[in-house]
Amino acid sequence: MAERAGADVDFKASFMAADEKGPAVEPGDVVSGIVIQLTDEDVIVDVGLKCEGRIKKSEFEALGETVSVGDTIEVKVLSLETEEGTTRLSRQRAAQDERWTRVQNAFKNQELIEGKVVGEIKGGFKVDIGLPYTCFLPKSQATLKRRATLEDVQGETLMFEIKEMDRRRKNIVLSRKTLLEGERDKVRVETLSKISVGNIIEGTVKNITTFGVFVDIGGIDGLITLGDLSWSGFVKEAGTIVKKGDVVNVKVLEFDPNVEPAKIRLGLKQAQGDPWDSIAEACKAGSLIEGTVKSFTNFGAFIEIKPGIDGLAHISELSWTNHVKHPSQVLELGAKTLAKVLAVSAEKRKISLSIKQAAPDPWSQVFDEFPPGARVKGVITGVTNFGAFFKLPSGIEGMIHRTDLTWDENPPDPQTILKPGDEVEVIVLRIDAEEKKISLGLKQTLQDPWNEVARMYQKNKIIETEITRLTPEGAIVQLDDKLEGFIPLSDLSREKIHRPEEVVTVGQKVRAKVTKLERKGARVLLSIRDLMKEEEAHSVKTYMNDQEKSGSITLGDMIGNSQLAEQLKELVAKHSS
Repeated sequence: MAERAGADVDFKASFMAADEKGPAVEPGDVVSGIVIQLTDEDVIVDVGLKCEGRIKKSEFEALGETVSVGDTIEVKVLSLETEEGTTRLSRQRAAQDERWTRVQNAFKNQELIEGKVVGEIKGGFKVDIGLPYTCFLPKSQATLKRRATLEDVQGETLMFEIKEMDRRRKNIVLSRKTLLEGERDKVRVETLSKISVGNIIEGTVKNITTFGVFVDIGGIDGLITLGDLSWSGFVKEAGTIVKKGDVVNVKVLEFDPNVEPAKIRLGLKQAQGDPWDSIAEACKAGSLIEGTVKSFTNFGAFIEIKPGIDGLAHISELSWTNHVKHPSQVLELGAKTLAKVLAVSAEKRKISLSIKQAAPDPWSQVFDEFPPGARVKGVITGVTNFGAFFKLPSGIEGMIHRTDLTWDENPPDPQTILKPGDEVEVIVLRIDAEEKKISLGLKQTLQDPWNEVARMYQKNKIIETEITRLTPEGAIVQLDDKLEGFIPLSDLSREKIHRPEEVVTVGQKVRAKVTKLERKGARVLLSIRDLMKEEEAHSVKTYMNDQEKSGSITLGDMIGNSQLAEQLKELVAKHSS
């Protein structure tokens, strides 16, 4: 390094003394010199020779040094006299020799040397310790990790041990492992002296495994098992609770310093305190709380009230209106939900919740909103072979029985009429609030077609129709596009017959009178026999009236006339049979 000389320098005396003594140095020597002049490019230095020495300013800049006239500096003599009549000197070479001497002394005395990792080569790293060339740091000697990376050591000024040194071959091998092991052992001893069961200490998550988490608590690793990570229950993956590099507070659960390595079991959840200790005050029966849907089971959903505290909402407590088969039908994992606290048992670590009771029961207002006879629009939510489920605007679900789907005597399969998602209008038929049941009717929204049948085919009405089918029991006739009539075998003729084919054929036009309407079976019963009897009776009455009016024959005349009387008896007999 340069040293400031006195204020007055007798340069002439120096030259005279040098001239008298003659050369006192040889090329390669490191000597002290005085800066006597600064030019734009050079620094002129007197080293006691006949010729002044010159050093490029760039050498000082490379070393980060500044000099002034009068400073004393160490330089290396490269040549005593050049063709220009100057002595060639080097500040950089002198500084390198200084460093090399320092390196040699450090190697000889087993001292540490300072350096910086500047790159990576095969098997290790390049380290700059101030020499013209870099040193070699094997990866196995760089850190205490199994596989050191450049990111682990690059950019920082570190301390190294010199393991091998050969100046001629420019080969220097460094190491940090022994140094780091010593530091680690020192920290371990200090850490072990402070550890005791029950202590809460700070550590850094070092590694995450399938069975737990290793935490560095000061040069020593402790293990947090999966069961000691969270009060929420058994943790399947530790990575869901902590991440590598996290700084955490842990509690010492077990400690055995007499084994190598020392056995230390830690607890993350224990350091946070048991949340169940204060749950009775924070969560009272009857109160409303907000939680997060955490998991599903076949019998309900677990709701996280606070970290480490889960409550169970039984599947029967999820909805007032839906027939819930699995919680996923009405809840979503991770979603926020409002719930009512039904019961709390801190001793058993159980909380019973109800999601449906956090809202008013829609059944309590069902009579006001949907009285019997009311028309309601809604959506079909499900279809079975016995009917269809219908959701009312309030969310309540009612049933449309298959017999209330259509006016048909034999109702079709509901699945051929409706499907989930259909929007329909129904009429409320019956409400059983206690059993939470509502009976609905789809067909009731339409006019009963049988009323039109009763109007069109009143009893004793005479119709003309065509025989379409014959059965052993009688004949089927077509009344309109959708309605058939039936003439029993006994009503096909005044005579006793055994088969309908004896008196009628398919396609034959017949006249008959309506005798009966049967709603069950949707049948219109007809009779040809009754019509014939009625028409013959009418004919007799008309004939008799006509004869009396004409005066051509009286009743007494007919009785006296044996032949005519016989014909009348026969007619009366037929009419009465």
